[in-house]
Amino acid sequence: KGFKAIDATSLTDGRVERDNAFSQALNASVTARYSTRFGDIGSTSSGRILLERTEFETFFARAQDLIVNNVNDLDVGIQINNQINSSSQNVRSLGYFVSQDFDISDRYIVSGVIRRDGSSLFGEDERWHTYYRLGGAYRMAEESWWPVGFVNEFKLRYSRGTAGGRPQFSAQYETFSVGGGQVSKGTLGNTELKPEFALENEYGLDMILSGRVQLTGTFAQSTVKDQILRAPLPGFFGFGSQWQNAGTLRSRTFEASLQADVIATPSVSWNFSVVWDRTRQKITEFDIPAFRFGSVFYNREGEDFGTMYGARFMTDCAQLPTAASCDNWAVNTDGWLVPIGSGNSVGDGITGTLWGTTVADGGDVYNWGMPVAQDSILPDGSTGTDFLRIGNTTPDWNLGVSQTFRWNNLSLYTLFDAQIGGDVYNGTKQWSYRDSRHGDNDQFGRSDAEKKPTDYYRVLYNTNQSSGAFVEDATFMKFRELSLRYAFDSDALQGIFGGFMDRLTLSVVGRNLITWTGYDGFDPEVGQSGSNAAIERRDQFNYPNYRTFTGAIEIEF
Repeated sequence: KGFKAIDATSLTDGRVERDNAFSQALNASVTARYSTRFGDIGSTSSGRILLERTEFETFFARAQDLIVNNVNDLDVGIQINNQINSSSQNVRSLGYFVSQDFDISDRYIVSGVIRRDGSSLFGEDERWHTYYRLGGAYRMAEESWWPVGFVNEFKLRYSRGTAGGRPQFSAQYETFSVGGGQVSKGTLGNTELKPEFALENEYGLDMILSGRVQLTGTFAQSTVKDQILRAPLPGFFGFGSQWQNAGTLRSRTFEASLQADVIATPSVSWNFSVVWDRTRQKITEFDIPAFRFGSVFYNREGEDFGTMYGARFMTDCAQLPTAASCDNWAVNTDGWLVPIGSGNSVGDGITGTLWGTTVADGGDVYNWGMPVAQDSILPDGSTGTDFLRIGNTTPDWNLGVSQTFRWNNLSLYTLFDAQIGGDVYNGTKQWSYRDSRHGDNDQFGRSDAEKKPTDYYRVLYNTNQSSGAFVEDATFMKFRELSLRYAFDSDALQGIFGGFMDRLTLSVVGRNLITWTGYDGFDPEVGQSGSNAAIERRDQFNYPNYRTFTGAIEIEF
């Protein structure tokens, strides 16, 4: 109380807050392992018990509109404005594992695991679930008849396994919001909520050439059933939504890597690696009515995961309604197809005083020079302009290139990675259009033929609905890391520190140094926190990734 107000509506008469948070995690495991050999067969058997317990508690209290000054107690505020909040979470999990591995003649490898998993995060009626993994490999180059001498390793491998994804803490419970003495319903509980069930088949090939070049290829197919989704509910339930097991997602992933030791001498070495991957996902089953999520995404059977929907503004005459004539339209300097009327050009808005007028075409009337959303057919059969495919967040492929160069005690490491293809939704730009605060809204320095009125950008903004005008290519390449290290060994340190130090290493590391991209926002590498950030590539005032520099001194005694 008495300080200059930051927010005149709520902090005029001061505020006192107290909060406390407590968290605790206990993980304990017991493992028994037995290894033996029967001639050319090596066997390893193991069993394991894993116990996990986590607790989390918070408490928060606030006193507002303080009656007296210089008293920092919670009872000096006006009682009706005081706030008290608290929360607690307790999670218990228990797992049992049994595994068996066989190595036959150092060329045939077989392994298997069975796991029994129980957790309080599962619904009350679904506490326990069983998973397994079975794998095998054949090291063909170890055979006596192997004909390619410079191929030191040629291993074919296959594995099949299952796993479960746990629900979040509150998903199985009924939730309510309490405020001002009123209780409102949140999500409906689900005692039958199960973990997601994933089944994956993986095929792979590993090769080593001349002991210096390693090649790896992997193809993985996965099916995730009983996906945990927050499904909207009809009004008669009284709750807005419920966490349910619904839908099946199938994925296909290709991965390949190359690692090579180009130079390998006692004083100089240089190796590099290249990693490439590509993933495609599709919703093959959906057991509940289709619904949108994240405002631009859509859960329904047959959908490519990561597809964005919204109003798609026309860019060429092929998108016009059947009755419209291309003679009345033209593509403007921003790339949008706009109505201009026969005999006019897109630059006549000011000189011809055409802004604010209309163009009649094919039985419809359009605002002159304004972008127009393409018509679409909604799921209920009606016509609308906000349900067309406007992009997909899944990259065409990803690539990473790293290399390490060492010269005596000096080493240099670099890492570049890239995403090729895929889209990002620039929600930050959309809101800036609404408030006329984006650089595109600034008409200073533009010719009369290029200037646009304020309403032009509000049309693209699309009144808080998803708009294809803000879907951008998310392709980027990043100079992800640069690391420089120098190690002083004991001989170099002898004259300075005697025998006190055995080694002294100095290093400098820079991360996220440079980004090359055509994206209009700060950083195309964005995702909505608290959700599937890899899919929900939505830029909504996200703080860009930091560029960091770190220095380190490491001393070995």
